[in-house]
Amino acid sequence: MLEITVYSRPDCQPCKAVARKLDQLGATYRKIDVTEDPAAGEYLRSLGYASTPVTVVGEHHKHGYAPEWLKWAASQVA
Repeated sequence: MLEITVYSRPDCQPCKAVARKLDQLGATYRKIDVTEDPAAGEYLRSLGYASTPVTVVGEHHKHGYAPEWLKWAASQVA
């Protein structure tokens, strides 16, 4: 079964919007604060991202707040 992971930063409004949307969809997800986990920041850079939020589901990943993609993500873990 796939897992949703949201990479975020404190006081990041798009990060909060991603979490709210996943909560609304009833999705279970893991949230990682990249300011507290340097390896997580390195991982995001390896994917080509320089900012948050980044949502990862299996081998799929998306930057920013993308409601339709988040609906897809939630359907993968339901």
